[in-house]
Amino acid sequence: MPQPNFNNINASTNRMIMDELDYDIGKLEEELNVLKPKITDEQRNVFDVILDSVYCNKGKTYFLYGYGGTGKTFVWRILSAAIRCKKDIVLNSSIV
Repeated sequence: MPQPNFNNINASTNRMIMDELDYDIGKLEEELNVLKPKITDEQRNVFDVILDSVYCNKGKTYFLYGYGGTGKTFVWRILSAAIRCKKDIVLNSSIV
């Protein structure tokens, strides 16, 4: 899959990028430390597989689905916190 050319994007004037990079890393790390002990084995597996794909540039797509109350939002929260702690951008969208 082709990679975007970030040289064409002026991050200092792109408000969406600036907003996404403006998270309080300390608070995100706190949230991550609170959430990690609560994760189930199945959620931990999903978390590990997705982060491995992200940081090893595997370029895979994952769909997180399940009935209400299965922890989808929880997994999104912990994934988002883990990725944003590294100053990376998260696209939380069902329409990508």
